[in-house]
Amino acid sequence: MKKIILLLLSFGVLIAPSVIAETVLYCQSELAIGLIKKNDSWTVSQFQPKRLTIKFNSDYSMVTEGSGSGGADFPMECKVVYSHKPNQIHCSNSNGTGDAFIYTKNKKRFLYTSLSSGGYTLNDKNPDTENIFAGTCATF
Repeated sequence: MKKIILLLLSFGVLIAPSVIAETVLYCQSELAIGLIKKNDSWTVSQFQPKRLTIKFNSDYSMVTEGSGSGGADFPMECKVVYSHKPNQIHCSNSNGTGDAFIYTKNKKRFLYTSLSSGGYTLNDKNPDTENIFAGTCATF
């Protein structure tokens, strides 16, 4: 019995740093808009609000994964872009597809954009839509 308890404690000590090292955000959009092509004409459209789950690493330099984001490419690299706004984190993926996530830690507000190379600029017969979601996040 002592061996089992010791094993469980050892496992807990090994896994605890990785759990503590991440920040998981549950985000709910309040605004959801985008560009969509209907009848050969581009228009601005309201979209359904969405819930996002975003996982930052310990120093907010990387979003390791996200769900509910409609196919965004993760991971995303993140950084503080403006020294006078140290709580604002800007994240984008390195493959240049146009997905970005901006989060302000002290206000818990986010802006998520998903822009497509198969959207407005391509202007194909059946193009992708361009999406912008804005709202607030909670940490759990």
